[in-house]
Amino acid sequence: MRKQVSPSIRQANIIYLLLVIIITIGSAILQPILGLGGNLWVNELIYLLLPVAVLCKLNGWSFRETYRYKSTSKSNIGLGILSGISIWFFAAYISIIITTGLDKGVGKLSVDLSKISTTPLQGILMLIGMVILAPLCEELFFRGFVQRAYESCSKKYSFIIAGVLFGLFHVLNGVSSIFSATIMGLVLGYLVYRTDSIFTSMSAHAAMNFSAIVFSSALTSMDITKIPIWFHIAAFVGICLCVYLLRRVRRNNIKGTDIYFGEYLPNERKKGNAYIALAIAILFLFAMGSFELLIRSGSISVPTSAETKIDSK
Repeated sequence: MRKQVSPSIRQANIIYLLLVIIITIGSAILQPILGLGGNLWVNELIYLLLPVAVLCKLNGWSFRETYRYKSTSKSNIGLGILSGISIWFFAAYISIIITTGLDKGVGKLSVDLSKISTTPLQGILMLIGMVILAPLCEELFFRGFVQRAYESCSKKYSFIIAGVLFGLFHVLNGVSSIFSATIMGLVLGYLVYRTDSIFTSMSAHAAMNFSAIVFSSALTSMDITKIPIWFHIAAFVGICLCVYLLRRVRRNNIKGTDIYFGEYLPNERKKGNAYIALAIAILFLFAMGSFELLIRSGSISVPTSAETKIDSK
């Protein structure tokens, strides 16, 4: 019997379930104490990166091969960065449309902006967290850990599963983030599938988050009726350009070892208990999304401090 050389679906689903629960509870406790930036560092380094590193060590997996922590061409890195910037405009556009629909159809979320910590330290922590830590930690978890695990079902479509789980995870940032995060997750997953290198998705993720920082002030409180013409054009050009760039990404020269992954547990897809944790996680995230909708509708009244919003990017 072959030794398990990479994560199983069951392991990925259990860790995913624990992740969404711990981040929800942990952020509610730590964010008022550490601030948005400090809490983001805890989410990334402790909740996302640590389990991946510990499991790799305990099981004796090759970090480089299992999580695809290996180099690729400079052109692929460049294409990843450009793809990340391009798709961000389209994803942000979709997020604005959904937010506007929720605001008008369900109700607005009341946020007290005066209670957001704006100290220089928090700003630095957020900048480093979003541009460096999030691309590193989230890519190792979703594209290295989850996507690799689901290759035992299908190597070709594992990036789709990882992308959807990445999108659902972002319900913790708000219901309007689900679809846009899924779009970005699919692009990130495809880059890894295509190049067999986690560095392509890390570079693209960093470009996405940097774009969000640069254009965040322009998008604040924007709805579909106030979107400038240039942003409509940028969204359309962004999705078209991203597809073009992804088609130009070159495959790495893979020497057979990658084919071995996903074949060590050929019957795992038939084990229903491997997906119990995933079903619970989805129900939990669905409950979180429903909770937001109830708050929007006024059915539930909660304190309107911005410090209670979870930022798990």
